[in-house]
Amino acid sequence: STAPFIPPRIKLADFIEGEVDPQSVIGEISSFSDDTAQIPISQNYISQGQSNLTLLGWVNELYNLWKSSLQLVIVDHTDTEIPWELLRIGSMHYLGTLIPIVRWLPIPLGVGHRNLIVTPRECSGDVAAYIDDVTLSSTSKEHGILSHFKTTFHNTITDLEDYIIQGDRKTCLVYLGCHGAFTSNDVTKSSFGSKLPSDGKIVPLQLEGKLVGKEITPSSVCFVNACHSGRIVKRNDQWRFHGLPITMLKHFALSYIGTLGPIGSSFAEEIGHDLLDSLNSSTEALSVPELLRTLRIYASQQLHSDSSSLQNQLRFIYT
Repeated sequence: STAPFIPPRIKLADFIEGEVDPQSVIGEISSFSDDTAQIPISQNYISQGQSNLTLLGWVNELYNLWKSSLQLVIVDHTDTEIPWELLRIGSMHYLGTLIPIVRWLPIPLGVGHRNLIVTPRECSGDVAAYIDDVTLSSTSKEHGILSHFKTTFHNTITDLEDYIIQGDRKTCLVYLGCHGAFTSNDVTKSSFGSKLPSDGKIVPLQLEGKLVGKEITPSSVCFVNACHSGRIVKRNDQWRFHGLPITMLKHFALSYIGTLGPIGSSFAEEIGHDLLDSLNSSTEALSVPELLRTLRIYASQQLHSDSSSLQNQLRFIYT
């Protein structure tokens, strides 16, 4: 909750589902950036003799101090789904292109929450993947790049779910390329998988139940390349959030990559391929936030080169 303040209406999912013109969406984000940039830092922040900095001033000061060493953790324990990565910084940059960003979700752990870990954690090993080849329009790029890794392709998402529950510690990446459904007022209707009933689906609350009593050491990165896969929801009668990111991070994932709304199949395939290709092309371990920053830089460069292109507008919004 943001009470007593009214939350900004800047959800990407609402814009996309409402079929708002992409250029208008970018305009809304730009306007939100202008308003947000002038918000004063509420805590007593003093650096180099300055106080009462605005949000934009604070980010600029930190960036000027740390440059490429700066990393940002967004602690947004609300369901506002603000796309902070798209916050415009100056005329040519955005928060998500300037700084590697991660979001810290409140993951239940006994009587409290899992502590935020800021030290680097390296993950290496095999890949477990499920890709919906039947009802998705294009998956060849994802298949092609995943074949460069030691990947086990599961025929159905139910097979992959069973594999996850077994807790194989050799798996460093769990990759899903499929459909996603989300209902903000009913967490039981969120599901991920194929549109074919026979292939089954992963339902976050059901997966939570299946993992009860399982002791799995978190050891993998989960990339759920599907609509709504990064969204969380709070029930009216409960204080904590629910959603696939919460379930996976709570039980077996070190980190999680997901989406804040619907995403076009061709863009999902492109983003998935490009991220995995960067990993495959590198001879050293790469930071997940840095990989995502690189993708956002490309998307913003394409938009600035031709802002009238619908392709560039959508790539910018989705990435």
